[in-house]
Amino acid sequence: MLQLLLLLHLLLRYSAVGHVALTFPSARFPPLDFLDSARTISPCGVPKPDSPRYTQLYVGESYNFTWRLQYPHQVN
Repeated sequence: MLQLLLLLHLLLRYSAVGHVALTFPSARFPPLDFLDSARTISPCGVPKPDSPRYTQLYVGESYNFTWRLQYPHQVN
């Protein structure tokens, strides 16, 4: 039992959860990923585009990610 608890502790200590909007690189086009999916169409208020644009990320490179928090709220 102790080994299982230690394993769970090691696996869970590096996880994070957030509700943010990426400002760079943009998560999608148009960059409206902050819209509420409860009152708009999914995903996140923006339908899937006909010709999506993807951001290319390469292994071994450094990246600077920026984001904004639209409204902080208590999580369960």
